Amino acid sequence: MAALVSPRLKRLFSYVRPYGFRLGLGVFMLAFMALAEGTVALMIRLAVDYVLNPSVVTSSLPLITLPWTSHTIYLNQYFPSSIHNVKNIFAISLLVLFLCKGLAEYIGTTEIQYAGQAAVRDLRNQ
Repeated sequence: MAALVSPRLKRLFSYVRPYGFRLGLGVFMLAFMALAEGTVALMIRLAVDYVLNPSVVTSSLPLITLPWTSHTIYLNQYFPSSIHNVKNIFAISLLVLFLCKGLAEYIGTTEIQYAGQAAVRDLRNQ
């Protein structure tokens, strides 16, 4: 593996190494944002099947069924029992999802940009 990395690339990595934590945090936050983006697709299915369909009368929102255990994760289990209206649960969940997704994207992008700019600054200063 060491033979595949050129000396120039090793030199560039040495400038990024001090900012590895921030770079890792940024990558983690952007991965969380991608996971939240996938959850938006699950929420669209819930909106069409349960929230916008007036013929469905239920107080539970099945988010996903795990295929290896056939266990269903319900969106209701993350809320107190006093909140039982499907529309309220969906609206609060969607709002929290978009807020977390936006915050993760902002933090992830900012941290990655900081690591890149700081590495370039260190390279130019040397």
